[in-house]
Amino acid sequence: MRYTAEYVRAKQLVNKYLATNGEKLHHAIILDGPKHHTLNCLKHFKWAPDHIHIPNNSYADYHKIQLIHPQTYHLSMREYLEGGHIDITSVVYMDYMCSFWGNSICSPASDIKYLFDNTRFADTCLLAITCSVRHKLKESLWFSNIQMLKAIAQIQSVAKAHGKQAILIPEFGTYKNKGIMYTLMFRVEADTKTKAL
Repeated sequence: MRYTAEYVRAKQLVNKYLATNGEKLHHAIILDGPKHHTLNCLKHFKWAPDHIHIPNNSYADYHKIQLIHPQTYHLSMREYLEGGHIDITSVVYMDYMCSFWGNSICSPASDIKYLFDNTRFADTCLLAITCSVRHKLKESLWFSNIQMLKAIAQIQSVAKAHGKQAILIPEFGTYKNKGIMYTLMFRVEADTKTKAL
């Protein structure tokens, strides 16, 4: 599959931000592809390989990644999160090709809930999620912005329900590959206002 230069730059920006700002003492959960760009970036910035966990439910992709990285699991993100074997986590990158609300194969919105239900977060955790805008109006900037706003609201609502705040990091946004994609990045930490109540 060929990627646009815009796509490559966007991915590099996300990967480098996670690798250089995440807490390396803790663990990372990433959805990565057969070229394992996110894995390579984390390792380049001295993340311990056994702290990087990659669920991938495509057998072909799983097999390619597992050959070079033993902490790869032939599971969907949801199945991995349900497994309950997650160490304290400081980086999560949920890199999807579907819309935030999902389809019959995956549902990022549901995975976000499972993430907060099942993960022991570090005091500060970076959470990145990439989704596509799939709709007959996908070329409309208005439409893509509405989709992003709904995704932001949902993630922040789920975080708040778990005593966390998900603070949006504004350096990321939309880009084009075959269609419009977007990445949202959050800093997840304890919600001090909720704790005070």
